Amino acid sequence: MTAVFVAMVLSAGVGVGVASSLAAYAQRNWTKPAEVQAQEA
Repeated sequence: MTAVFVAMVLSAGVGVGVASSLAAYAQRNWTKPAEVQAQEA
């Protein structure tokens, strides 16, 4: 049971890492509308 839990946590961590790196890549390569940037500021 512990091994299953550890595997779930590891796969979730990998998924979060991939998602965050994809998001950073998309932000670098995609210019947002000015109104979206103003809301985030």
